[in-house]
Amino acid sequence: MPELRVSRPYSPPSTKLCMKFLLAVVNADDRSSTPHLRSRFVRVYRDWFARRHDPFNGESPEGYYREVCNWWREPESIEKITVEAPDAEFGFEVVILRRKLKVVWSLADMGDERAAKDRIHLNFDWLDRYSRGPYDAPNEDWRLRLMAANSVLESVVSRLKICGNPKCKNKYFIRETQRKYCSVPCRREVEGSLGLDKIEPTRPKRLTEAGRLKISKAVKKRWKKYRLAKMRQA
Repeated sequence: MPELRVSRPYSPPSTKLCMKFLLAVVNADDRSSTPHLRSRFVRVYRDWFARRHDPFNGESPEGYYREVCNWWREPESIEKITVEAPDAEFGFEVVILRRKLKVVWSLADMGDERAAKDRIHLNFDWLDRYSRGPYDAPNEDWRLRLMAANSVLESVVSRLKICGNPKCKNKYFIRETQRKYCSVPCRREVEGSLGLDKIEPTRPKRLTEAGRLKISKAVKKRWKKYRLAKMRQA
């Protein structure tokens, strides 16, 4: 009989680590064309997921993924989220979470934070009901890590954005100061293609000496007129 898979000694992940995890999943680092990113994802985040052959509340992983695709649909105004195949390392674990994250990100980016939070709460319910797999240690550290990441996701929901550059390879980002693009290079690439980078910013107009003198005379004239009117009233 296979031995129980025991996770590393659990310590609550930091907010920064949870954010890195969420970005790595939603931007598909596990499917990256760069071997280093793929191997790093497995090395760093393997203990954030249950074993790939564990049941989903008695349902097969394939069946549950189909159900997720039906219930977690992208808003009509964005491009369709593609259906993914499982991989040898994680099975359907990562693709199921990625589907959910993309829907949450899309809703938040559209400004519908309430709908995005509702989806996040559904994910809490799913994590709470998820049945323990036969080869997981009873403490199930992976569940605690995912719950921590889900909490961080809810706390930054107002900052979830999708890059305005259609060619961006990591288009899902958590906004700091940027608004529309995830980075300066992405902004420059889009604005450069539209010719916006060649438009010089409007400079404030400066008054000439003659202009300032003219304004000064007009102000003095108005004040003189105002004082004379006051004197006549007295």
